[in-house]
Formats: sequence, C-alpha cells, structure tokens
Amino acid sequence: MKKQITRALALFITGIIIGASQLASAQTADHVVIDVPFTFTAGERQLPAGRYTLRRVRPDSAALFIRSEDGGESAVVLTGAAAGASRQTKLTFRQYGDQYFLAGAWAGGAAGGRELPESRRERELRRELSKTGGAVKTVAINIK
Repeated sequence: MKKQITRALALFITGIIIGASQLASAQTADHVVIDVPFTFTAGERQLPAGRYTLRRVRPDSAALFIRSEDGGESAVVLTGAAAGASRQTKLTFRQYGDQYFLAGAWAGGAAGGRELPESRRERELRRELSKTGGAVKTVAINIK
C-alpha cells in the first residue's frame, strides 16, 4: 500500500512539473520581443525606435497588440493571413524614403504569417514615389 501511494505521489508531482514547464513555454511563445532601430508606423500610430513586445490580442484574433518596453507607447493593428513560411521569427517593414511602416510578422517554422494592409499614408507615399521613379523597399528584422 505504501508503495502504491509513493508511486501515485511521484506520478502526480511529475505531472505537475511537466505541466508547469509546458505552461512556461506557452507563455514565452505567445509573444515576441524585438528591438526596432527606427521610428515606424503601426496602423495609424507612429512609434519611436525602441524595444517592443508584440502579441495577439487573443489567441484566435487577427489583431496584434504592440507595446513599448516602458509601456509608454502602444498600438493595436488588424492583420490578415500571409502566405509563405519563414524559418526565423521576424517582422517586416515597408520603407518609403526615411519612413517605415510595419508590414508583417512571422513566427519561425509557422506555415504563414500575419500581414498588415497599406495605410492611407502609405498609399500617398507610394504615389509620390512612383512620380519620382523611387521604389518601396522591404526591411526585415529577424528575432533571435
């Protein structure tokens, strides 16, 4: 009887340890922390260069919540599904001259990412660039 109680207790403790480690992994996998070296626009909000945390508003949501490390700046943006896998977790930005706009987010190993639509300001900049023969560049920041 003592052996059975000891085994049951050992299995119970092992289950708690495994469950806790999986919960800790889930908490770190549900968000991304990134250093953005330039001022950028996310949706309609302009955010200064700095360290940001990105996460989905809800696990099943298409909305991303972006918050500066100090909590002083934040934005919520709606995204759509983006095709194409990425080996690395990364953010992409559309660059128009010296202005950057958040374009997408990919989780390493996922089948697809999340993409932001062009804002009204981006469409204006694209028209201006087309008149001068300039081109929109895509900039990616890989997250290690």
